[in-house]
Amino acid sequence: MRARRDCCRKITFGSYRAGYGFCRIQKGVSQVMSDKNVPAFVRQLVEQAVEDFNREEIGGSGKAYHVRFKGRYVYVDRDDGIGPEPVFRLEYTGDLSDWEFAIYKYSADDYDQEEIFFPGADKLDGTIEGALRAGMKAYG
Repeated sequence: MRARRDCCRKITFGSYRAGYGFCRIQKGVSQVMSDKNVPAFVRQLVEQAVEDFNREEIGGSGKAYHVRFKGRYVYVDRDDGIGPEPVFRLEYTGDLSDWEFAIYKYSADDYDQEEIFFPGADKLDGTIEGALRAGMKAYG
């Protein structure tokens, strides 16, 4: 049984306020909705965070991150001036400070959510900014 209700706490995204998120109630346990598309307001916040990161963290380097959305996933690519290349994928869990991270592995030509041993893994903190820092360190 699904019921939509306002979560009891504000969801924050770095310095952005996203408003109240929606949760799924199942058998008395609150679970985050992860089987839905990334909501439009979250897409806007993600795009803004990536723009800010590009400007503040890697501005002037000739590199830039770009995002694509598909279902509940945010695909993050980096363009070094020769075209975008995949870096990582984030899965929307309903909480803007708790994204599921999967690094892109060129050896497998796929995203790997189980991989935890790569340069930059220590930067992962569940946020978009942490994921961008991890991706920057992993694929310099």
